[in-house]
Amino acid sequence: MPRNGHEIVLDELAKDNDGYKLGQTYTFSKSAKLKHRSYKIVGFADSPMYIDDSTRGSADVGDGTVRYLAYIPQREMNLKVAMMLNIGFHNLQSKGTFTDGYSDAVNAKVTALKKVFKPRAASRTKALLAIQLSRLINS
Repeated sequence: MPRNGHEIVLDELAKDNDGYKLGQTYTFSKSAKLKHRSYKIVGFADSPMYIDDSTRGSADVGDGTVRYLAYIPQREMNLKVAMMLNIGFHNLQSKGTFTDGYSDAVNAKVTALKKVFKPRAASRTKALLAIQLSRLINS
């Protein structure tokens, strides 16, 4: 994994499809909103979250296509809020993923998380509306 602010680990697809190599520099567009634009490639990795290339989703930068993933230190992100939240349940690691017990345990965890996060949606919406209203009033 990257150890300093100018290092990056890229998706294996960057190496396989676009020929990137260790030690090369990877440069993001200005629209990426990162603290730096250029990073030294220190490794390649696969993500178990994106085994199927068609499920990589879209982005609101560049042409909107997610070609591959990149891992940089969190402090390099220039974002005020998190854009994605990935949650792992360590106590489920020992359960067989194709068993009813696993499915039941995951469903219980997801239900609990929804209960915790449900009030957050309303408060976040209210905060965002207040910011935009303030901008309209002051412009």
